[in-house]
Amino acid sequence: MRHGIYRVYVGARYNDVPLKTKDNRLFYVVSGEGAISFGAKTHKLIAGSLVLFKSGTEYRWNVGDMQVCIVNFDYTFSARDKERSSPIPSAEFNNSGYEPHFTFPDMQSLDSPVVLNGAFLLSEKVKELVAEIHINDSRRDELLSSLMRSLLITIARMHESEI
Repeated sequence: MRHGIYRVYVGARYNDVPLKTKDNRLFYVVSGEGAISFGAKTHKLIAGSLVLFKSGTEYRWNVGDMQVCIVNFDYTFSARDKERSSPIPSAEFNNSGYEPHFTFPDMQSLDSPVVLNGAFLLSEKVKELVAEIHINDSRRDELLSSLMRSLLITIARMHESEI
């Protein structure tokens, strides 16, 4: 699994612009509030909200000032040497070069975008990923893959209990 972790402020420049990314995304809202839309459905986001979706998924932000931890990743190492990209306006998105749509047979609830509010339990798992990304040794990728798998299982369980 390739990954990148960023702690950034999402500001007004992306407001209501349909976007897509070439990699899978996980957003954890550290502070502030706003909303994210997938199609016609809009989800309110507050500190402790978690959002997960696959590459090529169209989304729109509606935020004032929100600090977000972003984990971008692929499941297959197929993008190991590809340049990571910022969100791309949907109208400019080229379907070539984005991560394959990987599915987990045991976690089918992750096939569609997931939004969890009040996911404070997951903040420790996200923080652990952030800490490990900065350790550069031969065991890092294996550990990060295990941590990400654990996080995805927890997200799937939480999401399935809501639906």
